[in-house]
Amino acid sequence: ETLNLEGLVVKANYDNNSSAIITSYSVGNVDMSTPGTKVVTVSYTYKGVTKTTTFEITVSNVEKTLQSIEIVSLPTKLQYVVNQEFIPTGLVVSASYNAGSPTTVTNYTLSNPDMTTVGTKTITVTYIENSVEKTASFNIEVLESPYTFLTAVVADGNQYLDTDYTPTE
Repeated sequence: ETLNLEGLVVKANYDNNSSAIITSYSVGNVDMSTPGTKVVTVSYTYKGVTKTTTFEITVSNVEKTLQSIEIVSLPTKLQYVVNQEFIPTGLVVSASYNAGSPTTVTNYTLSNPDMTTVGTKTITVTYIENSVEKTASFNIEVLESPYTFLTAVVADGNQYLDTDYTPTE
C-alpha cells in the first residue's frame, strides 16, 4: 500500500511572522510494507532555503496479497523430440506480493503440452494463493526425430526389412 496524503495540510512560517498554506512540498519515501511506527519527512524550499519537518504514522499489519509470478529460471531442457516426455527440471518460479520480498514457490501447476506434434509449445505456469491466481508462460520446441527406424521382420528363418516382407499363407 502507498502512503495516502489526502487531507495533509502543510503551512510555511516565514521570518516576518507571516504564514501560508503551501502545496509545492515534497515527501520522503516511507516503507509501507512492514507494520510499525514510521517517520514521514516533509520538505519545502523557498528562495534557496530548504526546511523540513517530520511526523509519525502507524502502519498496521499489511495483508500480503499475491501480485504476480515470474519465471526466474527456465527448465534445463527446452528442445524435445516428438513423443518425448516434457520434464520441467530446472524451472524456478518466484511470487511477488504487495508487501515484502519476492519468494520462490514450488506448488504451481503446469499446462500439458502436446508432445505428439512438431512445433513451438507454450507451457503455462499457474500459481494460486488465497484464491488469487497468477500465470506466466514459456516456450519449448518439439522437433522431428533425427533418426530413421527400420523394422526387421523374422519369418521363415530369414530377416527382411519391413518394406520388403510380404507374408505368405
